[in-house]
Amino acid sequence: MRIHVLPAALLILALACSKTADAPPDLAKGPNLPDGKNAPALITALDSVTMAGMEQKTGVWQDADASSEWRARLSSGKVRVIDERLLVGEGSSRRITHYFTDEGKLAAAIEFRIQTVQGTDRPASQQFVLLKLEFTGDSATLTEKTVDGESVPVLPFEIENARKHSMDLLAAAGSAPATVPAKP
Repeated sequence: MRIHVLPAALLILALACSKTADAPPDLAKGPNLPDGKNAPALITALDSVTMAGMEQKTGVWQDADASSEWRARLSSGKVRVIDERLLVGEGSSRRITHYFTDEGKLAAAIEFRIQTVQGTDRPASQQFVLLKLEFTGDSATLTEKTVDGESVPVLPFEIENARKHSMDLLAAAGSAPATVPAKP
């Protein structure tokens, strides 16, 4: 029996990072963050402590095939990160963190998903998928995907779908009213 330690650890980390603490009184300015042109530096700077003190917006997103709940975190009035729980049909649950540059471009998207797969020759089973994408401008500079801990290629349509979804979500977050950080 294989134990899926990495996906479980990532899920625990994602859940821990989504909790917030008491926010400082001045949320309008936000923390001093990298511009997002270096995705790894932005991801490192946006730790759970930093994000807890940022101005927030929450909302829901829906299209014909999927629905989600999201929490956007802002710095100086700009959406810098969105945490999302996405449900696609009955067979897939996803947790995605979207990171954005100062200019509102996608810097990175990290997705953990549990999906049910089945075929004519096998019963339904769950797969654990981790997808990590980083961008510089309009180019994907890092593409990594694992399924049940095994590396697999990221297909071009996956990159474009992730980028489009992130930008749709950014547009929704940009028009939503601000909320205060939740207490733990």
